[in-house]
Amino acid sequence: MGMTRITDARITFIAGDCFTDHLDHDYEYLIAFTDEWAYDYHYNQVRGAGHDDYEMAWRDSQKSSFWKHYLGDSPGSVAAETAWKQFVPLRLIEDYGDIETDRGERVLVDAFGYQFGIVVAVTVHVAKHSDLTVESWIDRLRQLRLGRGFQVNARPATLTETMAHLLDAFRTEAFPDVASGTRSAEPLSVNMVLQATDGEPDNAVTTELQRQLHAVTAWPADWQNAVLPPLGEEPAFLAMRSRNQVPGDVLYAASHGRTAWRPGLFERHRPQDGPQRRHTLSCLGHNLVAGAVQTEMLRLLAVRVANVPGTRRHLDLGILRRVGSKLDQLRRGKGTYRSSSVKLHVEDASSRAEVNELLKAAGAPLIPKP
Repeated sequence: MGMTRITDARITFIAGDCFTDHLDHDYEYLIAFTDEWAYDYHYNQVRGAGHDDYEMAWRDSQKSSFWKHYLGDSPGSVAAETAWKQFVPLRLIEDYGDIETDRGERVLVDAFGYQFGIVVAVTVHVAKHSDLTVESWIDRLRQLRLGRGFQVNARPATLTETMAHLLDAFRTEAFPDVASGTRSAEPLSVNMVLQATDGEPDNAVTTELQRQLHAVTAWPADWQNAVLPPLGEEPAFLAMRSRNQVPGDVLYAASHGRTAWRPGLFERHRPQDGPQRRHTLSCLGHNLVAGAVQTEMLRLLAVRVANVPGTRRHLDLGILRRVGSKLDQLRRGKGTYRSSSVKLHVEDASSRAEVNELLKAAGAPLIPKP
């Protein structure tokens, strides 16, 4: 492991804010997410000549198949009515607040607007055209997640402060005068190594490598002495598709993190292998992020419905059943994007009871107690 050098990597942090008080009122009809008529109007504008404020949930430059599987069709050809019923968000174009890192890494901010809230995803390219040891990669990621590695409007900020700033800014713009609601307890991280040398693809994951992955997935305070889950077993080691898989590959998971370590894909044995392999990992990363964004919004709604009595007044039973049905689909990977990461997210222990309420309303199988 000591010889591995990471030359291309990124990490995305995801957090949401779910609120429904605005649905009580005769709300401004120009807000794209409030009712089906307004959503259809804006969605069709986005699909047609384009829109000043919104774009599709996916960036055209990202090769992501999540939405295609989620909708069962090429996203651009799905009717607005279908997208509305499937809770497809619109992406807010505006970039609120100058978000940078203390090292000047490339930062990408995406905000997704829904009828009942907003999810923000912040991506940092921690190793773009650079060369990091695994140890320095861990140090940098932990500084971003646990330290003050961000800058908001040129002031040092923690990740928590950065996400709160963005959620507030986007909510104020997209939902004027609407108060914050039920927020993610902490951000979910999706951590991708896209390219590295000497990643030892043919050797099974060791306890040493697991500890390093645990440090940047579970984010324990003292990572070098943290108690590790059993080596090679779910739910820390998630199932992966067998295609392209080698013994050294792992999709590592914790309650608020995922890390893809796929040396079978980021090792470039032959020059002609490189771009395709990097492209494959980049696609996986976009799919993991899109799955996490969508699941987090639906999961937060389940939490809010269970804990904030007024929510059921704002959303009819039909909507709640559809959310429950979608959570069931995502959990079981049926008729949608199939992912062990999304399944684990839907089954998150902190919201299992609340999600089960919506699964029950949809007549879907409940998440069993572990």
